[in-house]
Amino acid sequence: MNNKQKYIEFCKKEKSIPIFSKPFWLDAVCGEGGWDVILVEKGGEVFASMPYIKPTVRHSLTYSTMPKLTQKLGPYIKYPNGQKYEAKLAYEKKIVKEIIELLPEVDYFSQNFNLTVTNWLPWYWAKFSQTTRYSYRIPYTVNFSNVVKNFSRNNRQLFNKKDSNINIVHNLTTEEFYNTCKKTFDRQNLPIPYSLDLVKRIFKACNENNAGLAFFAIGENGDIHSVSYEIWDDNTVYSLFGGADTKLRSQGGKNYIMFNAIKFAMDTGKDFDFEGSMIEPIENFYRQFGAIQTPYFQITKLSRKARILYGLKNLARDIIKG
Repeated sequence: MNNKQKYIEFCKKEKSIPIFSKPFWLDAVCGEGGWDVILVEKGGEVFASMPYIKPTVRHSLTYSTMPKLTQKLGPYIKYPNGQKYEAKLAYEKKIVKEIIELLPEVDYFSQNFNLTVTNWLPWYWAKFSQTTRYSYRIPYTVNFSNVVKNFSRNNRQLFNKKDSNINIVHNLTTEEFYNTCKKTFDRQNLPIPYSLDLVKRIFKACNENNAGLAFFAIGENGDIHSVSYEIWDDNTVYSLFGGADTKLRSQGGKNYIMFNAIKFAMDTGKDFDFEGSMIEPIENFYRQFGAIQTPYFQITKLSRKARILYGLKNLARDIIKG
């Protein structure tokens, strides 16, 4: 068996591997030939894994970064039972060292690591850099009524509103979903950063693996106010991406979707992850659902050539600005 075949079998056994690192997800967002995986093995048994995008070339530099619409990747380590804390750290150091030695040589490497990775020291020692990013999460152990109590005042008022004309449905088309997402970017005069084809591949892969559901907020006249796509693995429901009709945003369609998606997660015994954002208005929206701010790591490394080119680019930008 090659590494991918071994990894498929490993994922079947290790139920805690997040959806973003599962083979069906990587096939959908990268193409079957667009990703590979590092395995750490001993005696034919896999103890750790780390999928990555195969390097691509742009502007004479080689890159391996995050796939589109993919929140996190990073290493997954299978720990021996009953490990003491000191032994666990030593084990992590050994495993990560092996993973780093097997990474492809690129000018620019960047990955967002899963929340379970809390020790990035082995990466620091290997000359990688780290940026702390934030998501917002609601643990499944919180009773939904207590979740509602932690909503902002505006969200509690919307949730308790008796005369809302917005309904949540799941049976409209992928094209309708995508066109609603596009309206969000049209409002900002920006091109939508993902294609309809990519969205169709994600929907198809998640449908086939019982791992995703589209939410549409519909008004009484049938207008689509807002959309959001929720995906899940064995532990977590993630709010992947979505959009809204600019003219109807003020009516709270996205809020009603979130109310339903959070309850869906609680009912299925999973945490809910808003996927976070470093953009202030988006962070403000997520925070108002009473979720817990949760840090995760973005790990990067630039070659000497990349550092020089990026330095020159930033210098030119500063000169132009005056």
